[in-house]
Amino acid sequence: GPWFSTQLTLSLTVGVVSFLTFCWLRRYERFRVLYAPRTMLKGFAAHEVHDHESFFGFVLPTLRTSEFVVLQLVGLDAAVLLSFLRTGFYFFLTCSVLAFTLLVPVNWRENGTIEGVPPLPANGTSSILLRDLAFAPSLLGHEPRVQRGSTLYLSAQLLFTYLFTILTIIFLRRNWRRYIPLRQLFSLGLAQSIPARTVMVTSLPPHLRSERALADYFEKRRSGSSAVESGLAVESVVVTRAIGSMRELLERRTRALTTLEEAWSKYLGNPVPVEGKKAMRDSDDDLEARLLSPARPSIVNPSRKRPRIRPHWFTTKVDALDYYAEQFRRADEAVRRRRKGKFRPTGVAFVTFQTMAAAQVAAQTVHYPSPNEFHTELAPEPRDIHWFNLNLSSTSVFIRHILVGLTLLLLLSVWSVPVAALASLLSWDTIHDVAPRLAKLLGKSPRLRSFVQTTLPSLAMVAFNNVLPMFLEALSVFQGLQARSWIELSQLKKYHLSLLFTTLFVFITTSTITLLRDISESPMKVLDKLATTLPDSRNFFVSYVMLAGLAILPLQLLELATVIPRMFYQLFLTRTPRDHATLNAPTSLNLGVVYPQALLIWTIGITYSIITPLILPFAMLYFGLAYFVYKYRFLFVFYRPYESRGQAWPLAYNRVGLGLLIFQVFMLGLFTVRKVFLLVILMLPLVAGTAYTVWHIGKMYEPLARFVNLSQACEVVNGDGTNDVDQLRKGHPVTKSQTHLNRGRYGHRGDGVYAVAKNPCTDYSQPPLSEMYPGVLNTGGSTRYGHPALFGALPEPWLPV
Repeated sequence: GPWFSTQLTLSLTVGVVSFLTFCWLRRYERFRVLYAPRTMLKGFAAHEVHDHESFFGFVLPTLRTSEFVVLQLVGLDAAVLLSFLRTGFYFFLTCSVLAFTLLVPVNWRENGTIEGVPPLPANGTSSILLRDLAFAPSLLGHEPRVQRGSTLYLSAQLLFTYLFTILTIIFLRRNWRRYIPLRQLFSLGLAQSIPARTVMVTSLPPHLRSERALADYFEKRRSGSSAVESGLAVESVVVTRAIGSMRELLERRTRALTTLEEAWSKYLGNPVPVEGKKAMRDSDDDLEARLLSPARPSIVNPSRKRPRIRPHWFTTKVDALDYYAEQFRRADEAVRRRRKGKFRPTGVAFVTFQTMAAAQVAAQTVHYPSPNEFHTELAPEPRDIHWFNLNLSSTSVFIRHILVGLTLLLLLSVWSVPVAALASLLSWDTIHDVAPRLAKLLGKSPRLRSFVQTTLPSLAMVAFNNVLPMFLEALSVFQGLQARSWIELSQLKKYHLSLLFTTLFVFITTSTITLLRDISESPMKVLDKLATTLPDSRNFFVSYVMLAGLAILPLQLLELATVIPRMFYQLFLTRTPRDHATLNAPTSLNLGVVYPQALLIWTIGITYSIITPLILPFAMLYFGLAYFVYKYRFLFVFYRPYESRGQAWPLAYNRVGLGLLIFQVFMLGLFTVRKVFLLVILMLPLVAGTAYTVWHIGKMYEPLARFVNLSQACEVVNGDGTNDVDQLRKGHPVTKSQTHLNRGRYGHRGDGVYAVAKNPCTDYSQPPLSEMYPGVLNTGGSTRYGHPALFGALPEPWLPV
């Protein structure tokens, strides 16, 4: 119909234009910092996939790069996400082939269309009837005549419900069998790194809140009385401290530093003009010391007078540069003096053992008779820790969980209002009642009507769904989670629930409520209401999947979410060398946003797979394009400063299982409304069996997803387990220098993380300011677990270039 051609044309136009624009821009050196910033990081060594600069030359090398290569170049989280997307592509490819080979001919024979329900004669469109979706007529005591369909037709739908369920289980289990070796061998390859050997201890008893006492506890634990047995050998212990006023002191120091740098950049200019550079060369060698000298420095700009300010009301004007330097010097001295003081130990500690095996044992052991004390788990990486949430009390965390749950319910309630309004656009009667002039206008143009009723709601829904993550991330931070990766995983859960609620259920429930109201007012016109007032939800969901795959994914290659804010900052807010360098800090992918969108497409695709087989190839295209787009962005754009140990996949697996159950309940409802009770009875064991199978597979693989098996961990300690790691890399050769950015996160060097693009306004002499804690530098070698407020590298004044 018109809706399909309109949506397909729009999606292909946006997608093709975006892709061609990207292919054109990425070839130019000045755009490399936007579309290939990872290749400009310090220490980057190009792989063969990075050596293709022609217009389409990067496409095939990107697709041919295996996930094992991505694992070594980028990390585990990237490889796990790509494995999930590849699984989705092959699953929907298989379903598409089977559906169009066997199911579609049956539908055509029965309905005259490729769809699994008869078309609506009322308006000539193939819209799905609510009698096939809801139980409202039977609840009201009415028994409308429902077309049952032939035995072949109904049997085919039951058969394909079983077949798609079995295929889903097979593909999910196959992905588990790929995921476990990736998870285990990646961790074994980093067995000597500090994060792999560290355990986080929370709720420490007061008598163990010291480094020596906690180290003695682990080293003196023995399973028997033999003197030969030894405990868990400890390398180092860090008991975190309550930092008190350090945060305020660091923030004050950062504000003073920023003000000083902006004043010097405004005075000298950035970049410094020729005469200013001559004055700088003629001054003392220690330019930073000269900047902070109380006496007037010899660095002058002949074309400008030194700025003067009035510090307070009714005071005389003073030299601005000297005044800001004094303010910074005082703030700096306050921070350094406070750092030398004593800080009260808290109930959180990080224990680094001499071996990975010891850390695995300590993390999985129950250490204390009280359930509220001495909990251990594998520690997040140092740059993964959310330090503001680290020392929250259990009571505070419990209260925060309750508040977050209530806020999420409120947010979904508020969010359902605009979504319900969008759903009403799908109903022609609603448009006619609310806006008769618009209905008259739309009636004259089928294409305009299809755009308003199908394309416009899908566009608006995509826009609404992209705003949600900002609120959900804030909720996850407030929840009190102690690691940034845990915050992402919590956001994944919330975002998936929100998408499932707003996109999949609100359209049906909104229409059902409207339907029930109309039926209560005119109960004699049940069939008329069913035929004319319900939204064409099939068309909307096909349009949504089409738009998400063919338009939105190619559009992501243009990195508009980075480019547009960057242009604004560069035009209006970027002044100092630090500002210009910070613009080139690489972006990171938020797994809590990517997985829920893909999971929603999977749920929609499988739910409507039998009713609307047309959705299957578009779901296949979504996962195929997502695989290519995210693989390119992992290899060329993103730099992920920490790993979650691939913990997003178990969450994704459970939610794919939930989507499978939604599909089965959906089909069970169809068979029930059609009063084919034999098929209803045959569906019940499928639902029960699927629920058990999904739970059993998840339970079976969960330990290996959370921990490294002790057998191989001990072999690595003894030097016997390296063959397994070498076998992983065999056939996927990657040089040591090419893995520097990945493995360098676990090293001991303090390199900064910058995309070093040519920029006359900065010399990249300092790393960027840290995102994990204000007022300290983001150094690449943050491998120790000392609190950044106490041990983080402090930024120094940065001269204009």
